[in-house]
Amino acid sequence: MMDNGLILQGIVFIGGLLGIWINLTSKVKELEIRVQQMEGSNKQIIDKLDQIFIITTNIRIDLQNKQDRI
Repeated sequence: MMDNGLILQGIVFIGGLLGIWINLTSKVKELEIRVQQMEGSNKQIIDKLDQIFIITTNIRIDLQNKQDRI
């Protein structure tokens, strides 16, 4: 017959493992959410940089056209 102390230790051990598992799962979920937010902000930054590139390219073309007329 098993000792009650051993059974209690087993229950505590399993509970501890379950607690660690839940904690890790929640941390992974938090990291996934942060990565999604960063990807969204990176996309916004890339879109703004694309707009700036288009604008500067248009300005360069306009300046070249003005030089060609002179």
